[in-house]
Amino acid sequence: MIHDKLFYLVTTRVLGNLSYRFDKECIVKERYEKLATILRINPNRILSLRLEGKDRVYHLNRLPKEYSVYKVSSWPTADAVVTSLRNVYISVIVADCYVVTLYDFLSKTLSMIHVGSKGAELEIIKKTFLVMQELYSVLPQSTIALVSPGITQDSYIYSPPGKFSSKGWQKFVRYLENNKVAIDLRGRVVEQIKELGIGEERIFLSDSNVAEDSRFFSHVRSLRRKEKEGRFAVIAAILA
Repeated sequence: MIHDKLFYLVTTRVLGNLSYRFDKECIVKERYEKLATILRINPNRILSLRLEGKDRVYHLNRLPKEYSVYKVSSWPTADAVVTSLRNVYISVIVADCYVVTLYDFLSKTLSMIHVGSKGAELEIIKKTFLVMQELYSVLPQSTIALVSPGITQDSYIYSPPGKFSSKGWQKFVRYLENNKVAIDLRGRVVEQIKELGIGEERIFLSDSNVAEDSRFFSHVRSLRRKEKEGRFAVIAAILA
């Protein structure tokens, strides 16, 4: 069961793109204002990460002084965040990559992790969980994991296959014609969660393939179908 102190939301294209890269600043600001109104919070209680596609883990023990959801330069630069703060709505903006949310209901500790192929290679899920354990004595037995919508193997086609030739990818690569491979990123994400000791019964997995599900933005789909680029948000918070 998802704990009643955990808030979790995945936005859709109905709200619109939440990345300042793909729309005018004033339009994106209006969307954050609308989101905050829906959540009944101050917009600056939405803490967004400036992703870099690496394995940096940010410990959020207080809101940064100069932080503003309207100012990207004030967003913490990291691909994962760990916190025990209440009523801070952490937002990770994605298109095809996965967002893994870990919540320990005993210590009431939350982490959100952006996982693309690079993050999976760098084992950012494991590194983030180690930070949770070091700072808050988190246990796998009391931790649940939520895996957001993302791109599935049928749509994640890559060429040349060399990038995915390492041992860790062997079970998650299907070889195709014309020097292409189909990548099961979701499968590797789930495996890495299980390696933490989190049982399958406490892993909540979305079955949406964003490259085919028009409710969500997808970089891959935008390229294939010449659609406008955008990003949706995965948002989680520990409620007071």
